[in-house]
Amino acid sequence: MSVLHTLYNMDILDIIAYITGMKETTMPTMKTAGNDTENRLHVSLPRLQAELRFENPDVPTPLLDTMGEAMAKFVNAAGSMDMKALAALSGSTNELLVAVCRVIADKPPIQEPGNAPPVEVSTGEGLGTPLSKAKAAERLLRLAEPTALESWAGNVWRPSDIKDRLGISRSTLDNWRQKNMVIALNKGLRAHVYPADQFAEGRPVKGLKGIVAAAAGNHHVAWRWLVTPHIDFDKTPPLTALKEGQVEAVLDAVHRSFS
Repeated sequence: MSVLHTLYNMDILDIIAYITGMKETTMPTMKTAGNDTENRLHVSLPRLQAELRFENPDVPTPLLDTMGEAMAKFVNAAGSMDMKALAALSGSTNELLVAVCRVIADKPPIQEPGNAPPVEVSTGEGLGTPLSKAKAAERLLRLAEPTALESWAGNVWRPSDIKDRLGISRSTLDNWRQKNMVIALNKGLRAHVYPADQFAEGRPVKGLKGIVAAAAGNHHVAWRWLVTPHIDFDKTPPLTALKEGQVEAVLDAVHRSFS
């Protein structure tokens, strides 16, 4: 245990006893003329610092020397007090902390030992010339790998498919899309397709409008969130919970996800 940890947990009288117990660090002095107090102790700073280094080989020497100086000043001051005054201070380490702070405040920052090489300060070449939008798009197309919409969105229907399967007209579907009551994904420049899994009993499941709103109106983001397993629903997609009627739970989860 280091001396720092030891002293932190000690009473003032215990600290004095701790230091006087070190070999050859203290010496008694005589009663001062004209003073009713008896100078019981005087700490030899070099001996105290040497003892601290011996007992705490893993603590940096500058730190031990600083601590030793604070301890010496403290005990020498306490050594001129009578037992009644010392007893009044017993139970508080504030006086020691003040002494330590005063000593450390006059010291330069302690450098930890080590053989770390000096920090090398260097500068890079900086950013290159910004690309034009056309050039950036060209590079992006060379790097990007095309991904089929169905690979992540699942089975999708065109408006004509929905009319044939569910009897929902294109005008109704467009009205729902504009009100975010149904999720529509872009395919090509102007066409929309609709994930089939969002329909139940011939209509879009309830709660889709709140999901799209939480995703800032982005239908693609909203659908990706709905079909991605979520911890709130035992690692099943929130869409499953939505179909089971857990609308409030799903809306709460999506707001936490995007807030």
